[in-house]
Amino acid sequence: FQAAGGATSGKAKSVLLIYTMGGISHHDSFDPKPNAPAEIRGEFGTMPTRLPGIRFSDQVPLLADRVGQYALLRSICHNERDHGVSAYYMLRGYRQPDPSFDLPANQFRANPNIGSHVGRLLGSPNGLPPYICVPGLSYLAQVNYYTAGWMGRAYDPFILKSDPNSPNFEVRGLTPRLEVSADRLHGRIDLARSIDAGFRRFEASPAAKSMTGQYDRAYQVLSTTKARQAFDMSAEPAKLREAYGRSRLGQSCLLGRRLVEAGVPFVTVDDDGWDHHAKVFPGLRQRLPELDRCLTTLLDDLRERGLLESTLVALLTDFGRTPVINASAGRDHWPGVFSVILA
Repeated sequence: FQAAGGATSGKAKSVLLIYTMGGISHHDSFDPKPNAPAEIRGEFGTMPTRLPGIRFSDQVPLLADRVGQYALLRSICHNERDHGVSAYYMLRGYRQPDPSFDLPANQFRANPNIGSHVGRLLGSPNGLPPYICVPGLSYLAQVNYYTAGWMGRAYDPFILKSDPNSPNFEVRGLTPRLEVSADRLHGRIDLARSIDAGFRRFEASPAAKSMTGQYDRAYQVLSTTKARQAFDMSAEPAKLREAYGRSRLGQSCLLGRRLVEAGVPFVTVDDDGWDHHAKVFPGLRQRLPELDRCLTTLLDDLRERGLLESTLVALLTDFGRTPVINASAGRDHWPGVFSVILA
């Protein structure tokens, strides 16, 4: 693309967005306060990074060692204290008009997710959907936070609803039934279109208008091997799978890399479990090393394959956590300032 005045746009061909619902505690990860009182400082130690004067929590040593290979923004802020409203803002770029937009009945009034814009503009590569959500098991995926809103369901994401870390991982619906040949499948598509033609009045609704596009996209996915190959996690070496971490988040990031490699313009890795109102330190002792491991491996893997130059990796979250530790040994919602990572 060429911007106004002849300036060229960025080099990214794909976006890999890791969204951590709940709100990562910036105090205990990327923006610690080692000289603050104990009730603010918390239990974790800190460690130096490659950038003089910048310290990280000792729970993310791999990311600390790679400072300079990504952009760390410690000054993100907004005014929303609710998870859903904050996620709406972070994922769609607009403030949520009212809380009822959480409801399925109102999803067509919502602003489109960032991925829907990218999918509409760049289209579908190699028979794959242009906007995919992995693994699609979080609360946000269940209540339509990744959807295209008023843009129409044709630009909704393809949501896996399956854990890539499962030994029996598969994406349902990618392989046609054995008894349904390609000709028979094509005949079913023609039949569906014929039936649709009889419901002119119904087709005037926005939901119905988008269904034809949905059917066409599903048929495109079924009729190509590209999708099955991209989702085949067994093709990855065991050593690399271990490097990402044998967790839902780790294997979802690895699958995200496979989809970017296959040419998918926008991949969201959706994660949850970061809402630590109580026992924040035991919770983060499990979650932060997991994130540290998979994010650094993802960046290294993309770089080694020559993909990082054309892939924007973004780690986003709802908001930060309160400076003062509460009576339940946790931290509450704090949109006043928090951290995100871009690479």
